Amino acid sequence: AQEIKLSIDINAVGYGAAQSKDELGYAKNVIAIGTAVASVIIILISATMISEEIQSGSIKALIISPVKRSKIFAAKLMAIVTVCLLMIALIALTFTAINIIFGFGSSPIVYTAFGRAHSIAYYPYMFARIAIAFIDIFVYASMALMFSAITRNSAVSICITMFDYLAVSNIVKIICCNTDTITGNLVALFMPKVNMELAERLFRQMLPQSESGSLLELLTGGSDCAYGPLWFSIVYLAVLTFCFLYIAFDSFCRRDIK
Repeated sequence: AQEIKLSIDINAVGYGAAQSKDELGYAKNVIAIGTAVASVIIILISATMISEEIQSGSIKALIISPVKRSKIFAAKLMAIVTVCLLMIALIALTFTAINIIFGFGSSPIVYTAFGRAHSIAYYPYMFARIAIAFIDIFVYASMALMFSAITRNSAVSICITMFDYLAVSNIVKIICCNTDTITGNLVALFMPKVNMELAERLFRQMLPQSESGSLLELLTGGSDCAYGPLWFSIVYLAVLTFCFLYIAFDSFCRRDIK
């Protein structure tokens, strides 16, 4: 009965007028590339936010001033948030420009959410995906800031965060997601990269996927993981980000600066 109702809902929202899979795939790839570039840039900025000033000694001028370290840390965090928002805005502008040039975005998107089929205009759908990408970028920005405060070495903090972003998370995800075992699924469940794919899970496409898959799926090992509930991923990322920021805050405020 649920399958029959779902097929009726698909016809009701206009499945025949939905975006083609190639056009939708190109749009997803543009957002995926933009998110990846923005993540690398924000990692470089966040990883040097504290360590660079400590290495150069310029942080001492702030420490001896009557400003609490907590306020200094809050200012740095706000700067990171601002840069993340600017990156999201830049991705949105670039995406819009590319779509105007190539003439994309004329048909609505059909997707499923919470067991029902829905239809949404092309640009609101894609802008929603771009907005959700802020979570991915900010999680890695928080990780980089944590390593910057802990190691107090820009090169080390950049290398650790970039190595996790480009290698460790993807390799472990590919191995675990292609291992049909309880252990593999549990490990994948607690991998940041798996839980970051919120947009793909919130908007489950009704359109058939291309044989080669999207660029994001090729880079991250596809989407065959046994995902946990959406609420679990949201809570997991919130707790993970809080831990990163708290460790960075504690290290910056309590450790001596020589």
